[in-house]
Amino acid sequence: MSLIRNAVFAVTGIGVILLYAISGNMYDLHLNRMVAAIIISFGCYIPVTLWSKKKPMIGLLMIPKTCAYMWVIVMGLQLLF
Repeated sequence: MSLIRNAVFAVTGIGVILLYAISGNMYDLHLNRMVAAIIISFGCYIPVTLWSKKKPMIGLLMIPKTCAYMWVIVMGLQLLF
């Protein structure tokens, strides 16, 4: 059930990754690092959604996922200031 519930989220994430990868260097914004942060975030989140019921310790992957989100916020704020 968790796979079905998160399928839309995964498709949206792949779309965002593709958009940042395609337009990452436009106007010298250097958003290719954003692609890396999003991939790290999804790479840590997918195992949690698939296997956390069988192996609860895999939930610790939410920590690097959160760090990747913080990195995205920092990169976004650097664009503003």
